[in-house]
Amino acid sequence: MVSPLDTSTIPIIVTRVSTSEQKKGLKTQEEENERLVKQLGFKKTPILLTYQESGKKEARQTVLQMRKILRDNPNKRYTIFYRDTPRFARMQLDGQLIRKEILDAGS
Repeated sequence: MVSPLDTSTIPIIVTRVSTSEQKKGLKTQEEENERLVKQLGFKKTPILLTYQESGKKEARQTVLQMRKILRDNPNKRYTIFYRDTPRFARMQLDGQLIRKEILDAGS
């Protein structure tokens, strides 16, 4: 059973591309997710995590920043928006492990 979406949480929009040639795609990812946040009726302003960095990089800023937000604000609730798992990591297993870590943190 899927839980109802809690639109009182703080939306986090995660966008990432690997190369400078793909950088123009960041804006498209942001706009798509901002539209979705608005359509779903979220009340709070989204936090944007936008990076151009390799999906193979071990210490991706995308992931480090998200961990920091969750760690520094343990009593706040977030809903994370991203296009697909490779926004977190190129390797599917790495992306799934990061996704599990976020879910375990309660977001």
